Amino acid sequence: MSECGPGARVSPETLVRRDRIQSGLAGCVVLVEASTASGSMHAVRAARAQGRPVYAVLSGRGADDSAARELVAAGRANAVRGTADLRRAFVW
Repeated sequence: MSECGPGARVSPETLVRRDRIQSGLAGCVVLVEASTASGSMHAVRAARAQGRPVYAVLSGRGADDSAARELVAAGRANAVRGTADLRRAFVW
């Protein structure tokens, strides 16, 4: 999904716009293994601006989950520590 047509050049700006579109189409955003400088944070910011829920996986397995921990600590994302957390979040 993108605002650019097939064969268009990819740039940081087009990726940010794509993240905004994807988060707008999604019911929520789940952040997995991302540093605070990760490009995935664009999708998180877009989701929050669009009123979408944000979930952040706290892996605790040596992976870089610094962004997830920061978002949860600030109250900007719901913590996910395992599949049970996701099942509770996605009850339709």
